[in-house]
Amino acid sequence: MQLFTWIMKISRPRFWFYLLGPFLLGIAAYEFINFSTDIDNYQIGLILAGLFFTLPANLLIYGTNDLFDYETDKNNPKKKDYEVLLEPEQRKCFNIILIAVVLPILTLLLMTLLFDSNTASSSIAFDPNIVGLWSLAGFMFFGIGYSAPPIRAKVRPFIDSFFNILYIFPGLISYGILTEQWPPVYIIVAATLWCMAMHAFSAVPDITADKKAGLRTIATELGRENTLLFCFISYGLAGALTFKDLGLLSILGSIIYLTLMALAYKASTKAELFGVYKIFPYVNVVLGFSIFWYIILSR
Repeated sequence: MQLFTWIMKISRPRFWFYLLGPFLLGIAAYEFINFSTDIDNYQIGLILAGLFFTLPANLLIYGTNDLFDYETDKNNPKKKDYEVLLEPEQRKCFNIILIAVVLPILTLLLMTLLFDSNTASSSIAFDPNIVGLWSLAGFMFFGIGYSAPPIRAKVRPFIDSFFNILYIFPGLISYGILTEQWPPVYIIVAATLWCMAMHAFSAVPDITADKKAGLRTIATELGRENTLLFCFISYGLAGALTFKDLGLLSILGSIIYLTLMALAYKASTKAELFGVYKIFPYVNVVLGFSIFWYIILSR
């Protein structure tokens, strides 16, 4: 039980929605009326992808982050009570668990994207889903490259925020499995801006610990106030780009995020800033859930 609890803490359950949410939004964006009840390859792919974006994918990206962040994490108070510190002597055990959790389901998902199975004739044909494959490759590249050498984007200011595009790929995968098409470019741009703002804001509470460890991030480079201004502008642009599809919901979402950025900007202590930071997962879940049902009910 202690091992399970330890693994769950590393996977950051409160952040699971950041991967599973976009995956569900990708499904919602598809015309549900065309959704077949037959057990086709795409349904198997959706099930596998949905499972992948729970424990396995989160353990992969956050575990990789913890593997290479010990020097800064040991100076970060957030790791003492809010999260968990992955000690050097625990790495071998964690790597074994990581491979055992991720590799089987990742392999099965890859197979469904490469081959089309016909259950009626029990035949399998090479028929790659290009969108799904590129999206899965993008998730693995950005998800691992954010923390791991030789890229280690998280210590490259501004590139670190761009690499947070990894969070849009679950939605691209589910949408690609169902349609074999890419969504409109402006949606991808809006999602990228939102992800960059989310990352930049999450880096603000870590400024002191990152500087102490000699790490450069968008937040250490711009400073607290300018980073929050960057987030403010990015959230505003993301809301403007999605107005065509989400209408008043995009305005409401923008107001909420912009208000949170203003509160963070006005925070006079680290405790106040961290208080705003802790609200974010709940705001993201509520708004993501609202967008999901808005899309479905508007079809």
